[in-house]
Amino acid sequence: MDDVARLAGVDKSTVSRALAGSPRVTEETREHVRRIADLHGYIVDAKARSLRSGRTRTIAVVIPLQHDTHQPVSDPFFMEMVVHIADCLAERGYDLLLSKVTKTSPSWLSAVDRSGKADGIILIGQSLEHEQISAAALSGTKLVVWGARLPDQHYVTVGTDNREGGRLATAHLIEHGRQSIAFVGDCRLPEIKQRYDGYLDALHAAGVAHDPALVIPTLFEPADAL
Repeated sequence: MDDVARLAGVDKSTVSRALAGSPRVTEETREHVRRIADLHGYIVDAKARSLRSGRTRTIAVVIPLQHDTHQPVSDPFFMEMVVHIADCLAERGYDLLLSKVTKTSPSWLSAVDRSGKADGIILIGQSLEHEQISAAALSGTKLVVWGARLPDQHYVTVGTDNREGGRLATAHLIEHGRQSIAFVGDCRLPEIKQRYDGYLDALHAAGVAHDPALVIPTLFEPADAL
């Protein structure tokens, strides 16, 4: 940076601000410094910058799969979510750190936060970890969850109305004359349990008897669909 500053005829702080895109430096000066940096192959040390600023400009995307250790991250739903998140982060100058978690301790999520590898955490799903996620949020872990809204929740969730979705799907089948309607899914998971509740709501509203034999516990694995 000393060399770039000398060649550009500015001080080191101006080089730092220019390469960071700071509005405190004019566009003309930013371009001048960038040209010299590029010409001489100067690259900002991201690790050193993160130590100085206390920010990594990285977001951890964590997929908790304690309920199903064999479910692959290559699942189309996960992949689509990760691609959209990566696009949004890139637009804002952030990187993405992807992790699949299958084994946990009571403080596993806080440990991810304390690792210092990311500025915040996005969880795709809650698995069986609602209490641990709430505890981590209460301890100050910066996180947001794609998942269900649950009682006594101390973290932010983004998602859909799973109960209404289950009710609408079941009501649609009933309206088309179906009476024996199976529910397939793992009701240990918050989102699936809410869809199941919507399924029961629709059966009750239509006066259709609930048959426990038609409730089939299953995971999100191809083999379970056979």
